[in-house]
Amino acid sequence: MNEQIEKLLARLDTLGDAVKKGHEEAKGEYVQLKAEIAEAIAKHTDSISEHRDEYEGKLTAIDEKYETVVKEIEYLKEEYKKGVEADPKNLSGFEEEKDKFSILKMARAMMSGDWEAEAPFEKAVIEEVRKAQTASDNSQGGFVVPRQVSADLIELLRANAVVLGMGTQVLTGLVGSPYEQPKIKNGGTAYWVGEGAAITESELGFGMAQMQPKQLGALVGMTNRWFRMATPDGEAMIRNDLATVLGLALDLALLRGIGGSNQPKGISQLTNVLVGTGGVVAPTYDLFTDLVGQLEDNNSLRGSVGIVSHPIVRRLLKKQKIAQYSGDTAGDQFFAPIMSDAQIESAVGYPWRTTTQLPITLGGGNEAEIFIGNWAELIVGIWSNLEFAIATEASVGGTSAFANNMRFLRVITEVDSMVRHEESFVYKVDTDVS
Repeated sequence: MNEQIEKLLARLDTLGDAVKKGHEEAKGEYVQLKAEIAEAIAKHTDSISEHRDEYEGKLTAIDEKYETVVKEIEYLKEEYKKGVEADPKNLSGFEEEKDKFSILKMARAMMSGDWEAEAPFEKAVIEEVRKAQTASDNSQGGFVVPRQVSADLIELLRANAVVLGMGTQVLTGLVGSPYEQPKIKNGGTAYWVGEGAAITESELGFGMAQMQPKQLGALVGMTNRWFRMATPDGEAMIRNDLATVLGLALDLALLRGIGGSNQPKGISQLTNVLVGTGGVVAPTYDLFTDLVGQLEDNNSLRGSVGIVSHPIVRRLLKKQKIAQYSGDTAGDQFFAPIMSDAQIESAVGYPWRTTTQLPITLGGGNEAEIFIGNWAELIVGIWSNLEFAIATEASVGGTSAFANNMRFLRVITEVDSMVRHEESFVYKVDTDVS
């Protein structure tokens, strides 16, 4: 038997299983490895002559097992590519000119109404998008920008939204509703059996996770003078402000959203999320070890594991003290006082990001939440292009636009989320931060 070929065949079978589960990066490696095995069999003809038919049979069996999946992935990629290229809202040929599109100029034109003077290029682009709109596009009366511009802002959104930075999967350009994806509710079962005995039948339990578009809107207020006098640097400023506002709202919804028709269902609201044990306790190294242990005990400690909390939770962990003797009320620092956030992450063992969107007044008024999990199991879907409008109301959110000589730029998109395996997260709601 040739040990090298046996290992390659075993690796091919593993890669095929990864392809079947939807891991796109495994497909290319699968095809390449299949070619390497065929070459190895041909190369070692003399030394493996008695096993050549056996190896070629194993290779054929593995390939037949996964060939359909590989071809289906290629087919779907080609169909998606055709659909994107055929979608007029992508404005074929606009890719090279997308950097010329200015949200700032568009906002000025919306304020003045003089598109020819303020934003002739932006006007032409928006008119092309408007021609492509259908009744199902559900415009709110604003100006819809092409997907190429939306994509740039979504990349900024990734950088500004804490949850998206944890390894969350983001699907853009979704069409139709609902978007569905299968999820495994329970796995199969393995058995030891005697020779000639039948293997007990077991089946994977599958469910269907769904996402439906929910409107996410944001307002950014600027003075009329700023809109008139801003330099080209103002374009970056307004894009970053929009991404920040949308990112904060998205963080809160993905973590604590109540679900229903108006917002996504957050991780804290999931039925099968693991509930953090230990009662009302302060954040300590032991607490985090126990929470991670809950994931480990449920076979969920894999993938993009990380921690999200309010900043005060990490600060209190840095200040953790250990009593050195009975009655010691001061104690010594558990962590070195000069440890950075990165060093704290290294000590805990996982990436840790914080957001002030999470409350710290839960329970008796001084409790906070901790989220730990495999964030790759969280999928965020984005449907529509971004739609912009200038608010004409005299006041917004209690701020008088008229009295303060301001205008508010509104942006709307459609978003939802789903979790493929809810037990991939542990949620502790009663961390004492007093």
